Amino acid sequence: MEDHHCGDSLFPTSTLIPVTTICILLFVVGITGNTMTILIIQRFKDMKTTTNLYLSSMAVSDLVIFLSLPLDLYCLWKYVPWVFGELVCRLSHYINEGYTNATILHITVLSMECYLAICFPFKAKAAITKRRFKYVILTLWGIALH
Repeated sequence: MEDHHCGDSLFPTSTLIPVTTICILLFVVGITGNTMTILIIQRFKDMKTTTNLYLSSMAVSDLVIFLSLPLDLYCLWKYVPWVFGELVCRLSHYINEGYTNATILHITVLSMECYLAICFPFKAKAAITKRRFKYVILTLWGIALH
């Protein structure tokens, strides 16, 4: 049986349908999970530890990535012509790259914090404060979106 391409897509329909199904599932789970993470950490004062604040900040970057998923799916189904203009093209690339970098940097900083907490628990307790967290997060976002 011949595998047909859908319109102006680079991929056959037999590939697009399962990919789209998986992406829709990821979209729903990702939006729900990251939104719940942000809301729970912001709602309850006891949850505002530095580790959870990193997770909340990372959930913001992941949420933006998931929100851009429908545009990525559209591009899979209709590769050409690009109908959204140059600004949306540049902005979508900037968002995808910048927020992916932010997620990677969050994981890196969290890993470093865990390393310090395990290897040097007393020094880490003094060094990892909410005030320093704010500077680290601002620096992290500045580097990611630069």
